[in-house]
Amino acid sequence: MPLFLYSTSPAPHEQTILGACRRPTRPTRAVALLAALEAPDAALLDGLRGHFPVPLDDSGLASRDDAYDKAVVSRLASADLVLIGGGSPLRLVEVTRGTPALAALRSAYDNGAVLAGCSAGAAVFGAGMLAGAEPLALWGWLPNTVVAPHFGQYDIEPWRQAYPTCDILGIPDDAMAKVDGAETTSLGPVDLTVLPPVEDKRGVSR
Repeated sequence: MPLFLYSTSPAPHEQTILGACRRPTRPTRAVALLAALEAPDAALLDGLRGHFPVPLDDSGLASRDDAYDKAVVSRLASADLVLIGGGSPLRLVEVTRGTPALAALRSAYDNGAVLAGCSAGAAVFGAGMLAGAEPLALWGWLPNTVVAPHFGQYDIEPWRQAYPTCDILGIPDDAMAKVDGAETTSLGPVDLTVLPPVEDKRGVSR
């Protein structure tokens, strides 16, 4: 199933995202994962509900303790669509890595759930990123790719040097990437930028 990755807003691609979801006999179940923010407010969830006219609940995942809660794990495991919000990639990783909640999210994805990530929620699927001057390992579901949201607003060269064998998937504001297996599609209206590795897997510079 595809990943939809963007920097700012899912608009105007909401129907494309919903159309990629399985069509069960019941309504599509959507869950928001907002753990990249320490204290997301209700307006954020309401805003997502305004974009997606389907039943949408908060996952309840706000802390690492929550990531072991059976109700949280169940919500993620049974979702047809998971919307992963922006904030701090570091916080998102610290809250989820190695937990039943992340395992449930992966299981849902492997069983056909569609995942859509905004900003930090997009970056986290990649191999890593720079947090200040230090490399930060992320979920690594796209192990040969560094996902760079808000592309063009910072110097990407340090990222390339930190991850020399990875592609850089640059997602400017107002762009959206659809990643489906080995195929990445730009949904526009702003184009993606894909930068090749600066080294091949043998450590040979290009």
